[in-house]
Amino acid sequence: MSSKHDLYTIMTEEWARAPLDYLATTHGAIVSRFMGSFRYVSLHTENAKTFSYEFASILRDACSVFGSSTAALMRASSLGKYHIQNPNMDNFFSFYSEYSPDLSTTYVEVRSLPGALRLQPFWDWRQNNSPVWWKAYNNIKHSEYDHIREGNLQNATNAVAAVETLLRCATNNSRGTQLFSPWGGPWKPGQMGTEHIHRLFEP
Repeated sequence: MSSKHDLYTIMTEEWARAPLDYLATTHGAIVSRFMGSFRYVSLHTENAKTFSYEFASILRDACSVFGSSTAALMRASSLGKYHIQNPNMDNFFSFYSEYSPDLSTTYVEVRSLPGALRLQPFWDWRQNNSPVWWKAYNNIKHSEYDHIREGNLQNATNAVAAVETLLRCATNNSRGTQLFSPWGGPWKPGQMGTEHIHRLFEP
């Protein structure tokens, strides 16, 4: 990225150490917990709408980490215009549009599945239009009883992938995890070498 202060650059500054440590630690715990759920429901396209209290809980945790980490970055940074005490998803969008413009096209590959399948958690994120998994998180947070079906495998998977994507963009880490393959980079349809990588879950 050409920005003077892209996300990776500002995350290397001293003030970013605490938010980054929090993001890395919680990310590892969430991925481990999520993988444990595969003993009961396989991570497979056909199970996309399978819902449970555990998936709803993982969705809540992953979204909380994403929101808390981003808010901490915005408050702690020297980027004065992002000093917002209680930022919302639109504020997050403005922040990442400037400092991580490739976020919407960035994807991760799922390591544990045969073939190459990608998750692109921010593909539908626009100003005033949050990703589907974030909308599900807000619905469940306000009334899990009314929106329990939104606590499903697809939303939980994309939320976990969102935390993974943020961590990779912030650290430029290409190693991957037990769940996700090494860093893939921005998704470019038709690009040589990516034509075989299909989306795990369709909208």
